Amino acid sequence: MRLIRLSANQASFRAIEFRRFGLNLLVGSSPTDNGATSNGVGKSLALRLVHHCLGAKSDPRLGLALPGWVFRLDFEIGEVSHAVERSSDGRTILLNGEAIPQNRLRDFLNDSGVFDLTGAPSPLSFRALFKRFARLKQADCEHPDSTSAETPYAALVATLFLLGLDVTLASHKNKHKQTLDDLKKAKRIWRDTPELQELFRGGTDARVRANWLKEKIPRIRADLEGLVIAENYAHLEQAANEMTRELRELESEIEVYKFQVKGITEQLQRTPDISSNEMLGLYSGLEEAFKPEMLRHFNAVEAFHRSLTENRKRRLSSELLEIQANILEKDQARARVAKERDRSLRILEGKTALEEYRSVANDLAAKEQELQMLEDYLHMEARVSEEILLLQEIMSTESLLANQYVASEPLKDLERRYRALTGKLYPHAASGITLENNTNANTIRYDLKVHLEADGSDGVRDAKILCFDWLVFHHGSNHLMKFLWHDNRLFAHLDPGVRARWFSSVLDSLKESGMQYVAAINFENFDSMSNELSSDERVALQAATIMELRGDSPMQKLLGIQVDI
Repeated sequence: MRLIRLSANQASFRAIEFRRFGLNLLVGSSPTDNGATSNGVGKSLALRLVHHCLGAKSDPRLGLALPGWVFRLDFEIGEVSHAVERSSDGRTILLNGEAIPQNRLRDFLNDSGVFDLTGAPSPLSFRALFKRFARLKQADCEHPDSTSAETPYAALVATLFLLGLDVTLASHKNKHKQTLDDLKKAKRIWRDTPELQELFRGGTDARVRANWLKEKIPRIRADLEGLVIAENYAHLEQAANEMTRELRELESEIEVYKFQVKGITEQLQRTPDISSNEMLGLYSGLEEAFKPEMLRHFNAVEAFHRSLTENRKRRLSSELLEIQANILEKDQARARVAKERDRSLRILEGKTALEEYRSVANDLAAKEQELQMLEDYLHMEARVSEEILLLQEIMSTESLLANQYVASEPLKDLERRYRALTGKLYPHAASGITLENNTNANTIRYDLKVHLEADGSDGVRDAKILCFDWLVFHHGSNHLMKFLWHDNRLFAHLDPGVRARWFSSVLDSLKESGMQYVAAINFENFDSMSNELSSDERVALQAATIMELRGDSPMQKLLGIQVDI
């Protein structure tokens, strides 16, 4: 893939004609007499517009700042030319003159053969890999083996893929780890259900509880099958209870009457305290103390006393007969009520109420449901445990294969080429690329690290990225990318001598390579390295300058107008 032309539908836009081979320099110039700078002239915007035309997520700021603008990128894949036109808001896209949605543009690019994505693992795609050849954002320029918004796994797979290293074992470990996490999550979800939580909180073992339920449920089912439902059970039970209460009241009344009978009987058997003879003797002894006429009425008194006694006996006997009649009546009522109650109880015997039946049925259903839940859980736990063991065995085997792969030194040739590149910039700095097997429980199969001694400084970090990108560009695999774009941010912190040695190396490497290298650089950074270059190299750089963007006039900027994006 090569860039041919970047243009727009506005006359003010300064179209960029790319040289198909060799170095393409976009230089941001800033005259010193009016205080203008080379920042904001359009160097990074040009790269952003290339991404915009090649299916990047639309940037709202672009649409707001440039309504009605349409940008066009002409490029070639192999020997076939293509053109993409896209509105500034990103909504309208034309591929080779045909209107298509963004997802179809991305599908076209994925299938274009620029990257050999046949059988490539997710998340590899044109967009994910293209950023390695056109680092746009600041976050794209922090590490040689990753770009912005990439997970560690995605960054590793992309790097391995472009270096032609093993991605199969890397993809497998990621999938296995995700599967393990999903299985463990499934177990946690099961255990976190309220029913199981309560069970485990009480210290009960799920298997013990399940075995107990297996024995308990048949007995409950048998009890339920033996129940005979009486539709009017509640009514009969209420009537029986009412008759029992009535019986208790009758028995209580009978006991009261019996107590009264006992009292009357005792009174009837009781004799006077003083007999008639005793009374007569008493009166005779009193003859000397009282006058005879006072004692003449003794017979009358004695007759009166006798009449009182007889009247009392008649009254008590009458009351006794009445009470005994009441007892007989109550006793007959009690017998009648008892008979009726016994009949109701015989009807209820061996039968149950519908509510009781439902209660037993509900208990059975609840226990059957609990058993099913426990059996499902135990089955799931056994299956998950087995799958986990199998996955761990597979991962262990693949870890041994990864060890063997690392021991084969698959990076040996690439590392030698990388050292040669960094050696031109920092002859006395050790450098290399290491690949180690990651045996930790994570998604990362290999630890791939790009080294350059003293890479803590920004300049050395940027040099490391430049060299690694060049290694992938010239000696990588699985791609047909014929262009590489480096923005000024990767040159700004380099020492002038290092920067000069880089461009000197680039000019030499591009000869007869058929490659296209685009570099955007500020005039200050461009000019400061001039003394470190040979006269032929300075001439070559001047000849490679395809556009000079100036900050002293809006017309000299890429858009040809003054606008802040």
